[in-house]
Amino acid sequence: MDPGLESILRLSCPLGSLTPNTSFVLNDPTPFVFDNLYYTNAVIGGGILRIDAELPSDPRTAPFVERFAADQDSFFRALSSAF
Repeated sequence: MDPGLESILRLSCPLGSLTPNTSFVLNDPTPFVFDNLYYTNAVIGGGILRIDAELPSDPRTAPFVERFAADQDSFFRALSSAF
């Protein structure tokens, strides 16, 4: 995770939750737009979860993450071909 993002999250997130339901941090500035920003954020270390950091560094998934981050149309084509 990007150290700057980690610092911001540490300052803005409570140490413990007051509810039994674990809340999440919205790390997508475009939550109502279908785009490739997840992959872009993962490449620059802006992910929140461990998997967000592992995808771009794993040799099995890194080429896909890098391609989808660089080319939104490629991401759309790959996703649409899955259905």
